[in-house]
Amino acid sequence: MCSTRVVSLDLEAIEELPPELTGALTFHLPLELAALELAGADPAVIAARTRRRLAEAYAEGLVDPPLYRWAVDHYRSAAEGLLHDDPQVRRAAFGAVRPLGDGLAGAAFHGLIRLGYGLWRRRAPEVARGLAYLRCRRQVLVAGDDRGQGDAVGDQPGGPAPLPGADELDGLTVFDLMNIAAGCEDRAALRPWGQQPLTVHRLAAAALSLAARNPSSFVAVHTVTGLHGLSELHRCVDGLDDVHAPVSNGPLACWWDAYATALGTAHAVLASFPREGLPAGTARLDSSERMLAAAVASGETHDVKLVLALQRLASLGVVSVEDAMRVGMVKLAATECRAH
Repeated sequence: MCSTRVVSLDLEAIEELPPELTGALTFHLPLELAALELAGADPAVIAARTRRRLAEAYAEGLVDPPLYRWAVDHYRSAAEGLLHDDPQVRRAAFGAVRPLGDGLAGAAFHGLIRLGYGLWRRRAPEVARGLAYLRCRRQVLVAGDDRGQGDAVGDQPGGPAPLPGADELDGLTVFDLMNIAAGCEDRAALRPWGQQPLTVHRLAAAALSLAARNPSSFVAVHTVTGLHGLSELHRCVDGLDDVHAPVSNGPLACWWDAYATALGTAHAVLASFPREGLPAGTARLDSSERMLAAAVASGETHDVKLVLALQRLASLGVVSVEDAMRVGMVKLAATECRAH
């Protein structure tokens, strides 16, 4: 359990705190502050947000998952290797963490997201913490030869998934939702892009369609922020020059395969929930900079993280700027709608 000592507003001190709230829910502040920093938020906004979030976290309690600190120490050398200038060193370092990929849905992608932020910002301690959190909270959704199999169902998700109704699923944790969906009999429900080869671009399109359908859903939002984390890792290990190339034979094949399963599972989950309806006449923003400023101003943790992920994915060529803007504005509109 974390003590009640006063913690500096310095981001490094925040990152050293336990990664979970009591009850195994992820402590969002380290990633939120990193996102605010990358977004160029005013220091006064960052300080105020930090004080508020810390007070809430201390009231609830902060804890480490079992063996988390051991795992952080265990992955320090791999973290340094993943940030090395020599691509051969980076690939060798990835070999040491490759087995983590099957469980990347764990803790609703937060270990993967934290890893991606660490790589993007070139902060080896954060890379180690992301790997450690992923190690401690792995969630393997489908094992063996069953992963990703099934009849083609077209390029877009459609039809009800073989799951309980929204009234029965409502209130369950993200982890429970993913597990119940992964056990469905219809394997095609976990592959909304049909039998087409897995590419980063195709998976991104499926993730964005989910976030646009249910922008208030943490399940949907984390498929996009998780995609960003995995794209940062792919860029580090193997480059990300062709997002239309199949990813099934590269060094990150097992990671993308696990992500595809997690994404398909998220589609199956949300097929049991109604599509969100947003009010007509939602204000449109004319630039990504204004959209990011609006996300910071909203005060909603996932707004700034999602919009930042969308912008970064656009800069990496994974999604178009237009699609990033469209999905980001839908998320901001959903937040505003809930506030009123």
